[in-house]
Amino acid sequence: MVAEVAQELGISTFRGGMTPADKLAFIEDARQQGRSVVMVGDGVNDAPVLAAADASVAIANGAPLARASADGLLLGQALAPLYTLAQVAAASRRVIAQSLIWAATYNFIAILFAACGWVAPWMAAIGMSLSSILVVANALRVRDVSREQQADHAPLAEEVVV
Repeated sequence: MVAEVAQELGISTFRGGMTPADKLAFIEDARQQGRSVVMVGDGVNDAPVLAAADASVAIANGAPLARASADGLLLGQALAPLYTLAQVAAASRRVIAQSLIWAATYNFIAILFAACGWVAPWMAAIGMSLSSILVVANALRVRDVSREQQADHAPLAEEVVV
């Protein structure tokens, strides 16, 4: 079954029938290689691995211990929302970086101009408000990512461990 799911998702490396200890060892090995691990689980035996992963998602109708150990819950039985989650997270990271660069650049220039007396205080206040509006408008672009990415069927991950 693991091979069938991995093939359908386009994942070439997979493992099945692993114990919780095997999964924990896998996570440690992946971290030593500089990789990040996202764990999805629903059972009591998944709880230690959900807690140890860099990010984890439990199935909402799974074991209470698994839900308590996870960073997030997946409502329903479908795994497709995980792909959207990954795409929105990547887009959010890009937008945050863009906004930080914009804000740092703007503040550097604005402080320089204000210190030199080239900008009146009321102008600086208006400029700061406009800068904030730009950052918020940039952040709003993330909400469209989930709509755009739902039709895309790229693999969710490079590797699957069950």
